[in-house]
Amino acid sequence: MSEAQRDLPDPPRPGSAPPPPAALPTPAYAPFPPPVGPGEVGARERSGAFAGGPVGWGALVAAGIVSTVVAALLINGADGDGGHDRKTFQDPAGAGPPAAAEQQPMPPFPSIDTTGRMPTESAKPPRTADVRPSAPPAPAKDGRFTARPDDPTTWPDVCDIVTAADVREVFPEVRGVEVVGTADARGFLKSKGPALRSTTCKLTLDTPRVIDAYSTISLTVDIVSIATGAEMTHDWDFTASGSRRPADYRELPPSAGADAGYSAQGGVQFRKDEFIVRITPLGHLSTPDGYPQRGWEADLLPRLVAKATARL
Repeated sequence: MSEAQRDLPDPPRPGSAPPPPAALPTPAYAPFPPPVGPGEVGARERSGAFAGGPVGWGALVAAGIVSTVVAALLINGADGDGGHDRKTFQDPAGAGPPAAAEQQPMPPFPSIDTTGRMPTESAKPPRTADVRPSAPPAPAKDGRFTARPDDPTTWPDVCDIVTAADVREVFPEVRGVEVVGTADARGFLKSKGPALRSTTCKLTLDTPRVIDAYSTISLTVDIVSIATGAEMTHDWDFTASGSRRPADYRELPPSAGADAGYSAQGGVQFRKDEFIVRITPLGHLSTPDGYPQRGWEADLLPRLVAKATARL
């Protein structure tokens, strides 16, 4: 038997328990400090780095108080009054100390209106301008315009169909009206030649009955078509019937004097003889006490239509 074989352990015998596993080596960790007894806690705390050493906490607190007092004296002076000598004010005239200036009250801030009411006064000067193309008066008979659809020289000025005087009568508290007419043959009129007189008229109203004190109410009046017979029927049905009819379509009352007419989307459109005219408002009218006036377009615009149809 070789020496290597002699060094091997004997094989386990049947029925015997296996040998215990070899113990693992213990890591080289530093040993834990020994437990501290109850009497040693105070001693360790007193010997800490912030314990003040042999002087102790009392000495540190006393030193801090002394430092604070010395700094205060250096800043304010030895007498505690900032190093300045106070002297009583003496007026040579014997009037005594000057009287304090009267405090002026602050101007009041604009109040916030939580009731929903708006300013009702306008700060702008009244509007009085009347600007439109220069042209001779359109032909008329018995106070009614007599226009021929194929002759633009006979078309009336739309600013004479709905006038500034009409606006003053219908709308409340109107201080001024600005009239601006434009000769712009468009839409159904475009193919019939250039217009000589206004086919679009913008009337801007100055009235305190508005939601914003600096805003206005404006009306845009357009001649949509001048036609007869089948052409008039086509032009009217194009915007007033079928799928093109507005969702809020409402027929005008007979008192408006139109052959046909309706209100929709805040404006009105009507037909009278050979004319189709549209009135489109812009702005927000208010009640006399400053609240928004709902539905003013449906109340006031038909009254303008009645004045316009009397001239057609």
